[in-house]
Amino acid sequence: MIDTKDLANYSWNLIQYINDNQGKVLSVSAEVENERKELCTNCEHYEGQEQVCKMCGCFVPQKVKHVFDSCPVNKWGRDKENWIKNFDNLYEEVDKSF
Repeated sequence: MIDTKDLANYSWNLIQYINDNQGKVLSVSAEVENERKELCTNCEHYEGQEQVCKMCGCFVPQKVKHVFDSCPVNKWGRDKENWIKNFDNLYEEVDKSF
């Protein structure tokens, strides 16, 4: 049985690490970012001057970098592969502090 205090401490450390290292943990690879950006900038819903998606209102240069973000018209989705790759490093770092 899992000790709830251990789980609470571990989840605290995990969330704190993610919060403090968002750029490292929650970012896609440069390759995925570029693929997403190309899809967005060539999309009929892209507003170039403001660099926003007219469907969701997001600032595209930021949106395309996030592993958990996705296109509102399904041209690209969440990036589980990069999340798993990033999670390996995250796990090692959080495990050290636990």
